[in-house]
Amino acid sequence: MALPYHRINDRPGSTGPSMAAGPTTAPQIVKPRQRGPVDAGEPVGRQPSAWGLRRCRRLGRRLRLPPTPASGRFEPARSPLPVKRRSPCAKVQPRPRPGPSGPGSLPTPVSSFATVSLFRGSAGVEAPLKRERVQGKRLCAGLPSSAAVANEGASETGPTTPLAALHEDRGAKFTSFAGWQMPLQFTSILDEHEAVRERVGVFDVSHMGNLEVPDTQAEELASALGADVTELAAERARYTLVLEDEGTILDDVIVFHRGDRFHVVPNAGRNEVVGNRLEDQGCGVADLTRDRCILALQGPEVHETLEEATGLEHPGRFRLTELPEQEGFVSGTGYTGEEGVEFVVDPEHAKALWSDLVDAGADPAGLGARDTLRLEKGFPLAGNEFDPPVTPVEAQMLWAIDLEHDFVGRSEVVTRREAGPERLLTGVKLQEKGIPRRDCPVLQDGDRVGRISSGTMSPSLGVGIGLAYLEPEVAEEGTEIAVEVRERELSALIEEAPFL
Repeated sequence: MALPYHRINDRPGSTGPSMAAGPTTAPQIVKPRQRGPVDAGEPVGRQPSAWGLRRCRRLGRRLRLPPTPASGRFEPARSPLPVKRRSPCAKVQPRPRPGPSGPGSLPTPVSSFATVSLFRGSAGVEAPLKRERVQGKRLCAGLPSSAAVANEGASETGPTTPLAALHEDRGAKFTSFAGWQMPLQFTSILDEHEAVRERVGVFDVSHMGNLEVPDTQAEELASALGADVTELAAERARYTLVLEDEGTILDDVIVFHRGDRFHVVPNAGRNEVVGNRLEDQGCGVADLTRDRCILALQGPEVHETLEEATGLEHPGRFRLTELPEQEGFVSGTGYTGEEGVEFVVDPEHAKALWSDLVDAGADPAGLGARDTLRLEKGFPLAGNEFDPPVTPVEAQMLWAIDLEHDFVGRSEVVTRREAGPERLLTGVKLQEKGIPRRDCPVLQDGDRVGRISSGTMSPSLGVGIGLAYLEPEVAEEGTEIAVEVRERELSALIEEAPFL
């Protein structure tokens, strides 16, 4: 990618050497906004301004040119010395410097673009790189995560959450994700990551899906899910998987039992496909995605912040509490690896709740920090770890399903478990400077043994980490491997997640 051009002088009438052309044999006077020389006696279509005439007269005196005729036409004078010329709108290409591509190649610009996937979702985002330092190492903080799948179907514009105006007031940078415009960061990804790890942060994840199924259809719902939710007690939650007929993972979801109904939260942009799967099994599904907001309060100080902002106590891990005097609930769930809660409320209450949480000390955080946080804990990302399609056996997620009950894709999962996986998902930690990205090859003794599915520079550890699908005999703790990053083989070790 070529470096950006830099304008020499935007003022009308500026002259000077051209970087594109060689020296001329005679000086030229160029009128404002006129490209190229003007021959004597040639009619001029546009007369220069008074400021331009005065500047040209001064320039003529410096070059010892004859006075400007009253007609406004300019006659170039011959000079014994060649003078370089540039037009007022001349652009200068940066001088080529030796680089990794060979002598004369242009270096990679810092403001280049890359693609990453953020949060629990099936799509990616695009944002400019911003380099910051962490523990003596350079961190691509603008794009923290694995170079993920392309954001198919997402446009430059899209719906925003009901809290978008509040985010704009706080200077949030937005990005297109799964068809939505979502906050990527408010201050910096490093600051927001640190706030959640050490204090408390709040995320707006209202692009996540919200589906409801009547409690009377528990058996039909269980047949579509890997978990037997007929045994899920009221005010409890369960993380599980939705599978295709072939046994591959369609999506991962959290199911909340609210007494008279089940509330299912699929990933961003997946509410329709998950809803269709539930309906195929006989469930009556109400899609409330646009009528609900989800706020995630995460971090070690969640108890104090929650009580100060709402007067509520933490409901407990994978438990929920119905909110008083409004439609919604708060649950002991999250996607950062820290202790936290998530609110599912209507949009009007969400706006007031967001302000109350921030006033109580929670740092607003975007999807960028959410991705670095989840990867340090080894949490899967639907668009990365489940694409290309894999079964729970390869993803090492049999713990998320109950093989004792019948559900869509069960027989195929059992068959794959008995036959043994062809690849396994495991953690990778680099032993030298570098950032593993999605689809980077993983090598052992020069042979390819797998690929990176997610990767980032860990803000907490200051080293490159990632998740990778590897051949089973290689996916053992402590195995020495190499990750190919930008045509360089970087030494790495197999390390089971979580990394923290």
